[in-house]
Order: sequence, then structure tokens, then C-alpha cells
Amino acid sequence: MASRVDWLEDIAVLLQDLGIGEVWDGSVAAGIFAIMLDKRAKKRQHTIIQLIRSGGSPDPDLVEVRKPGFQVLVIVNKRSVQPGIAKGRAVYDALHNRISLSPTGSDRVFAWFQAQQEPSHVGEDDNGNFLYSHNYLTEFREGVT
Repeated sequence: MASRVDWLEDIAVLLQDLGIGEVWDGSVAAGIFAIMLDKRAKKRQHTIIQLIRSGGSPDPDLVEVRKPGFQVLVIVNKRSVQPGIAKGRAVYDALHNRISLSPTGSDRVFAWFQAQQEPSHVGEDDNGNFLYSHNYLTEFREGVT
């Protein structure tokens, strides 16, 4: 079974597997992958989570084990703050200190996830939506069957 090209998509599928949200249509921009937390998220009526690449191996094709970092950015609609914050917390609870997880349809195994801090408010976007962020380190292996 072939892995998805982008390991961020694997993390998005993993969150879907854990019941956190649904994988959106794909990459938002280079190094950013999004999942939506409910059907209303496409209309920005609720909460969207972006997974943002923040570090890793300089040449991933040359190493079997990778230890990249990524940011989870939770975009919370100002009209539904408490449910949005709860969903962001659900991501934290689902990933922090979890070990040996493999998303559906992938041959990658994520050995562990370690949050660098709890979700924290980092400001607002141009539409007045609240932004919450937490950063992770992970380790995964390619081609595990």
C-alpha cells in the first residue's frame, strides 16, 4: 500500500479516524493541509483546523525515520467560540502523548506525538475569527507493513 505524498494529509486522516473531523478537499497552500470539523465549516460557520509544516529533515527522501514538527492552527468562528475551543482541545487530547498510530490507507506509522504546549489564543484573522495554536513534534517511519 502506498503512502500519501504529504505526511500532513496522513495526520489529517488520522484525526478523521479518531473522530475529530473530516478531511477537507486537500492542501490549502504549500505546507498547509486543512480538515473541517463539521459540514458548516466550509461556510466558516464553525471551526476549521489547519495543519502547518514547521520543520523536519532537510532531505526526507534520504531518511527512513523522520522527526518533523507541525503546527495545529484552529480557526474558530466568533459566533461559536466555545464549541470551537472544545474541538481544538479534542485535537490536543487525541494526539498528545499518543504512540504507534497509523492512518487508514497509509503505510506510515507515527511512533509518537508530543505537544510543545497546550492550545493557546494567538489572535484573530482578517475576518475576526479567533485563532488558537499548538505545536507538535512527531516521529514516523515510512513503508511499514
